[in-house]
Amino acid sequence: MKLIEIFKAGKRKDANGVEVDITPADLQQVVNAYDVDTFEAPAVIGHPEHNHPAYAWVKGLRLDNDVLKAEFHQVDPAFSEIVKNGRFKKVSASFYLPDSESNPKKGFLYLRHVGFLGAIPPAVKGLKNPIFAENEAGVVDFSDYENELSELEKLKAENARLKNQLSENQISDFTENLIKQGKLAPKVRKEAEAILHYAERIGKGETLDFNEGESLLQKVQDFLTAQPQIITFSEVATKENAVSKTEEDFIQYAENTPPEMIELDQKIRTYAKVNKISYTEAFDIICKPRGK
Repeated sequence: MKLIEIFKAGKRKDANGVEVDITPADLQQVVNAYDVDTFEAPAVIGHPEHNHPAYAWVKGLRLDNDVLKAEFHQVDPAFSEIVKNGRFKKVSASFYLPDSESNPKKGFLYLRHVGFLGAIPPAVKGLKNPIFAENEAGVVDFSDYENELSELEKLKAENARLKNQLSENQISDFTENLIKQGKLAPKVRKEAEAILHYAERIGKGETLDFNEGESLLQKVQDFLTAQPQIITFSEVATKENAVSKTEEDFIQYAENTPPEMIELDQKIRTYAKVNKISYTEAFDIICKPRGK
Protein backbone atom coordinates (compact mmCIF):
# COMPACT_ATOMS: atom_id res chain seq x y z
CA MET A 1 0.00 0.00 0.00
CA LYS A 2 1.11 3.53 -0.76
CA LEU A 3 2.92 5.40 2.02
CA ILE A 4 1.13 8.47 3.42
CA GLU A 5 2.92 11.56 4.70
CA ILE A 6 1.93 12.13 8.33
CA PHE A 7 4.51 14.56 9.73
CA LYS A 8 7.32 16.93 8.78
CA ALA A 9 10.24 17.97 10.99
CA GLY A 10 10.33 21.53 12.29
CA LYS A 11 9.13 23.96 14.95
CA ARG A 12 5.39 24.40 15.43
CA LYS A 13 2.78 24.75 18.13
CA ASP A 14 0.91 21.72 19.36
CA ALA A 15 -2.85 21.58 20.00
CA ASN A 16 -2.32 23.28 23.39
CA GLY A 17 -0.40 26.19 21.92
CA VAL A 18 3.02 25.01 23.16
CA GLU A 19 5.85 25.34 20.65
CA VAL A 20 7.63 22.04 20.02
CA ASP A 21 10.76 21.46 17.92
CA ILE A 22 10.94 18.01 16.35
CA THR A 23 14.05 17.39 14.27
CA PRO A 24 14.69 14.81 11.53
CA ALA A 25 16.78 12.93 14.10
CA ASP A 26 13.75 12.78 16.40
CA LEU A 27 11.65 11.40 13.56
CA GLN A 28 14.28 8.78 12.79
CA GLN A 29 14.03 7.79 16.44
CA VAL A 30 10.27 7.43 15.99
CA VAL A 31 10.85 5.13 13.02
CA ASN A 32 13.38 3.02 14.91
CA ALA A 33 11.22 2.76 18.05
CA TYR A 34 7.99 1.86 16.31
CA ASP A 35 6.97 -1.76 16.93
CA VAL A 36 3.52 -3.09 16.09
CA ASP A 37 3.91 -5.86 18.65
CA THR A 38 4.52 -3.32 21.41
CA PHE A 39 1.93 -0.75 20.35
CA GLU A 40 0.22 -0.42 17.01
CA ALA A 41 -0.86 3.16 16.28
CA PRO A 42 -4.42 3.51 14.94
CA ALA A 43 -5.80 5.78 12.24
CA VAL A 44 -8.58 7.86 13.79
CA ILE A 45 -10.75 10.84 12.93
CA GLY A 46 -9.45 14.06 14.47
CA HIS A 47 -7.46 13.85 17.72
CA PRO A 48 -9.71 11.87 20.10
CA GLU A 49 -8.76 11.38 23.72
CA HIS A 50 -9.48 7.66 23.95
CA ASN A 51 -11.94 4.86 23.16
CA HIS A 52 -12.60 6.07 19.63
CA PRO A 53 -12.78 3.52 16.83
CA ALA A 54 -9.75 2.80 14.66
CA TYR A 55 -10.34 2.87 10.91
CA ALA A 56 -6.90 1.51 10.00
CA TRP A 57 -3.59 0.63 11.65
CA VAL A 58 -0.03 1.82 11.07
CA LYS A 59 1.95 -1.17 9.82
CA GLY A 60 5.27 0.64 9.54
CA LEU A 61 7.06 3.99 9.33
CA ARG A 62 9.69 5.45 7.05
CA LEU A 63 11.60 8.75 7.01
CA ASP A 64 12.24 10.48 3.68
CA ASN A 65 14.55 13.42 4.39
CA ASP A 66 12.45 15.38 6.93
CA VAL A 67 9.06 13.80 6.16
CA LEU A 68 7.67 10.93 8.23
CA LYS A 69 5.56 8.49 6.22
CA ALA A 70 3.29 5.70 7.37
CA GLU A 71 2.11 2.48 5.77
CA PHE A 72 -1.43 1.47 6.76
CA HIS A 73 -3.12 -1.89 6.74
CA GLN A 74 -6.45 -3.36 7.85
CA VAL A 75 -8.13 -0.27 6.40
CA ASP A 76 -11.89 -0.05 6.85
CA PRO A 77 -13.38 -0.07 3.31
CA ALA A 78 -16.00 2.58 4.09
CA PHE A 79 -13.36 4.83 5.64
CA SER A 80 -11.10 4.31 2.64
CA GLU A 81 -13.92 5.41 0.35
CA ILE A 82 -14.61 8.53 2.44
CA VAL A 83 -10.95 9.55 2.33
CA LYS A 84 -10.86 8.84 -1.39
CA ASN A 85 -13.84 11.17 -1.89
CA GLY A 86 -12.00 14.01 -0.16
CA ARG A 87 -13.93 14.12 3.13
CA PHE A 88 -10.65 13.93 5.08
CA LYS A 89 -7.94 15.54 3.01
CA LYS A 90 -5.34 16.15 5.73
CA VAL A 91 -3.57 14.13 8.41
CA SER A 92 -2.04 15.09 11.74
CA ALA A 93 0.20 12.95 13.93
CA SER A 94 0.08 12.53 17.70
CA PHE A 95 3.11 11.36 19.69
CA TYR A 96 3.85 10.04 23.16
CA LEU A 97 6.66 12.09 24.69
CA PRO A 98 9.71 10.12 25.88
CA ASP A 99 8.93 10.63 29.59
CA SER A 100 5.17 10.03 29.29
CA GLU A 101 3.72 7.49 31.74
CA SER A 102 1.57 6.14 28.90
CA ASN A 103 4.47 5.77 26.47
CA PRO A 104 4.77 2.08 25.49
CA LYS A 105 8.50 2.61 24.90
CA LYS A 106 9.71 5.06 27.51
CA GLY A 107 12.72 7.12 26.56
CA PHE A 108 11.67 7.42 22.93
CA LEU A 109 9.27 9.65 21.03
CA TYR A 110 6.55 7.20 19.97
CA LEU A 111 3.68 7.48 17.47
CA ARG A 112 0.34 7.46 19.31
CA HIS A 113 -2.10 7.79 16.42
CA VAL A 114 -2.64 9.40 13.05
CA GLY A 115 -5.64 11.72 12.92
CA PHE A 116 -7.50 12.29 9.68
CA LEU A 117 -8.83 15.84 9.53
CA GLY A 118 -11.67 17.49 7.70
CA ALA A 119 -12.70 20.95 8.92
CA ILE A 120 -9.67 21.46 11.20
CA PRO A 121 -6.43 21.96 9.25
CA PRO A 122 -3.25 20.31 10.54
CA ALA A 123 -0.40 22.21 12.15
CA VAL A 124 1.99 20.65 9.66
CA LYS A 125 1.53 22.34 6.29
CA GLY A 126 2.70 21.00 2.96
CA LEU A 127 1.92 17.30 3.45
CA LYS A 128 0.39 15.50 0.51
CA ASN A 129 -3.26 14.49 0.75
CA PRO A 130 -3.74 10.92 2.02
CA ILE A 131 -4.92 8.37 -0.52
CA PHE A 132 -5.85 4.81 0.44
CA ALA A 133 -5.61 2.48 -2.10
CA GLU A 134 -6.88 11.04 24.41
CA ASN A 135 -5.57 14.39 25.44
CA GLU A 136 -3.41 13.23 28.35
CA ALA A 137 -0.14 14.30 29.99
CA GLY A 138 2.91 13.34 27.97
CA VAL A 139 1.12 13.43 24.63
CA VAL A 140 1.70 16.00 21.91
CA ASP A 141 -0.98 16.49 19.23
CA PHE A 142 -0.36 18.63 16.17
CA SER A 143 -3.53 20.24 14.90
CA ASP A 144 -3.57 23.86 13.80
CA TYR A 145 -3.95 25.53 17.22
CA GLU A 146 -3.29 29.03 15.93
CA ASN A 147 -5.73 28.60 13.06
CA GLU A 148 -8.43 27.21 15.38
CA LEU A 149 -7.91 30.08 17.81
CA SER A 150 -7.98 32.59 14.98
CA GLU A 151 -11.22 31.14 13.62
CA LEU A 152 -12.78 31.20 17.09
CA GLU A 153 -11.80 34.83 17.57
CA LYS A 154 -13.19 35.67 14.15
CA LEU A 155 -16.50 34.02 15.03
CA LYS A 156 -16.66 35.89 18.34
CA ALA A 157 -15.86 39.18 16.62
CA GLU A 158 -18.48 38.58 13.95
CA ASN A 159 -21.07 37.69 16.59
CA ALA A 160 -20.28 40.88 18.50
CA ARG A 161 -20.45 42.91 15.28
CA LEU A 162 -23.89 41.51 14.42
CA LYS A 163 -25.17 42.23 17.92
CA ASN A 164 -23.87 45.79 17.76
CA GLN A 165 -25.41 46.26 14.33
CA LEU A 166 -28.76 45.01 15.63
CA SER A 167 -28.54 47.42 18.56
CA GLU A 168 -27.60 50.29 16.21
CA ASN A 169 -30.60 49.55 14.00
CA GLN A 170 -33.02 49.30 16.93
CA ILE A 171 -31.90 52.61 18.44
CA SER A 172 -31.92 54.30 15.03
CA ASP A 173 -35.47 53.09 14.35
CA PHE A 174 -36.57 54.26 17.79
CA THR A 175 -35.26 57.82 17.37
CA GLU A 176 -36.61 57.99 13.82
CA ASN A 177 -40.11 57.16 15.08
CA LEU A 178 -39.80 59.83 17.79
CA ILE A 179 -38.90 62.39 15.12
CA LYS A 180 -41.87 61.35 12.97
CA GLN A 181 -44.15 61.76 15.99
CA GLY A 182 -42.74 65.20 16.66
CA LYS A 183 -41.33 64.10 20.03
CA LEU A 184 -37.64 64.54 19.18
CA ALA A 185 -35.96 67.35 17.26
CA PRO A 186 -33.84 66.06 14.35
CA LYS A 187 -30.93 68.33 15.38
CA VAL A 188 -30.41 66.39 18.65
CA ARG A 189 -30.93 62.90 17.24
CA LYS A 190 -27.21 62.06 17.35
CA GLU A 191 -26.93 63.07 21.02
CA ALA A 192 -30.08 61.11 21.90
CA GLU A 193 -28.74 57.95 20.26
CA ALA A 194 -25.40 58.32 22.06
CA ILE A 195 -27.19 58.49 25.43
CA LEU A 196 -29.28 55.41 24.54
CA HIS A 197 -26.09 53.52 23.69
CA TYR A 198 -24.56 54.55 27.03
CA ALA A 199 -27.68 53.29 28.82
CA GLU A 200 -27.48 49.98 26.96
CA ARG A 201 -23.83 49.49 27.89
CA ILE A 202 -24.53 50.28 31.54
CA GLY A 203 -27.34 47.71 31.46
CA LYS A 204 -24.83 45.11 30.26
CA GLY A 205 -22.45 45.97 33.11
CA GLU A 206 -19.87 47.51 30.78
CA THR A 207 -17.55 50.32 31.79
CA LEU A 208 -18.00 53.68 30.08
CA ASP A 209 -14.84 55.48 28.98
CA PHE A 210 -15.00 59.23 28.46
CA ASN A 211 -12.46 61.80 27.37
CA GLU A 212 -10.95 64.04 30.01
CA GLY A 213 -13.56 66.43 31.40
CA GLU A 214 -16.46 64.36 30.09
CA SER A 215 -19.03 62.33 32.00
CA LEU A 216 -22.44 60.79 31.43
CA LEU A 217 -23.98 63.66 33.40
CA GLN A 218 -22.29 66.16 31.10
CA LYS A 219 -23.52 64.25 28.05
CA VAL A 220 -27.12 64.39 29.29
CA GLN A 221 -26.81 68.08 30.17
CA ASP A 222 -25.43 68.85 26.71
CA PHE A 223 -28.31 66.93 25.15
CA LEU A 224 -30.91 68.86 27.14
CA THR A 225 -29.18 72.18 26.44
CA ALA A 226 -29.23 71.47 22.71
CA GLN A 227 -33.02 70.96 22.75
CA PRO A 228 -34.87 73.57 20.67
CA GLN A 229 -37.13 76.01 22.54
CA ILE A 230 -40.61 74.52 22.75
CA ILE A 231 -42.46 77.25 24.69
CA THR A 232 -42.05 81.03 24.39
CA PHE A 233 -43.57 82.49 27.52
CA SER A 234 -44.24 85.92 25.99
CA GLU A 235 -46.32 84.18 23.34
CA VAL A 236 -48.24 82.29 26.03
CA ALA A 237 -49.04 85.51 27.87
CA THR A 238 -50.27 87.13 24.66
CA LYS A 239 -52.43 84.09 23.90
CA GLU A 240 -53.94 84.16 27.40
CA ASN A 241 -54.81 87.81 27.00
CA ALA A 242 -56.36 87.09 23.65
CA VAL A 243 -58.44 84.27 25.13
CA SER A 244 -59.52 86.50 28.01
CA LYS A 245 -60.57 89.26 25.64
CA THR A 246 -62.36 86.76 23.43
CA GLU A 247 -64.28 85.39 26.41
CA GLU A 248 -65.35 88.90 27.36
CA ASP A 249 -66.43 89.65 23.80
CA PHE A 250 -68.67 86.59 23.77
CA ILE A 251 -70.40 87.24 27.13
CA GLN A 252 -73.96 88.20 26.33
CA TYR A 253 -76.14 89.94 28.85
CA ALA A 254 -79.92 89.90 28.87
CA GLU A 255 -81.68 92.77 27.27
CA ASN A 256 -82.27 95.69 29.60
CA THR A 257 -79.54 94.48 32.03
CA PRO A 258 -78.58 97.52 34.07
CA PRO A 259 -75.15 98.90 33.16
CA GLU A 260 -74.05 98.79 36.81
CA MET A 261 -74.73 95.02 36.89
CA ILE A 262 -72.68 94.51 33.76
CA GLU A 263 -69.87 96.55 35.27
CA LEU A 264 -70.03 94.52 38.51
CA ASP A 265 -69.99 91.21 36.62
CA GLN A 266 -66.94 92.21 34.63
CA LYS A 267 -65.21 93.42 37.80
CA ILE A 268 -65.85 90.03 39.48
CA ARG A 269 -64.59 88.11 36.44
CA THR A 270 -61.42 90.20 36.24
CA TYR A 271 -60.75 89.85 39.98
CA ALA A 272 -61.25 86.07 39.81
CA LYS A 273 -58.90 85.74 36.84
CA VAL A 274 -56.15 87.92 38.28
CA ASN A 275 -56.24 86.17 41.67
CA LYS A 276 -56.92 82.74 40.23
CA ILE A 277 -59.99 82.10 42.34
CA SER A 278 -63.52 81.08 41.51
CA TYR A 279 -66.23 83.50 40.43
CA THR A 280 -68.14 82.81 43.67
CA GLU A 281 -65.10 83.59 45.81
CA ALA A 282 -64.50 86.81 43.88
CA PHE A 283 -68.18 87.76 44.22
CA ASP A 284 -68.09 87.21 48.00
CA ILE A 285 -64.99 89.38 48.32
CA ILE A 286 -66.21 92.23 46.14
CA CYS A 287 -69.80 92.20 47.31
CA LYS A 288 -69.02 91.58 50.98
CA PRO A 289 -70.76 94.25 53.09
CA ARG A 290 -68.28 96.62 54.61
CA GLY A 291 -67.77 96.29 58.34
CA LYS A 292 -68.40 92.53 58.30
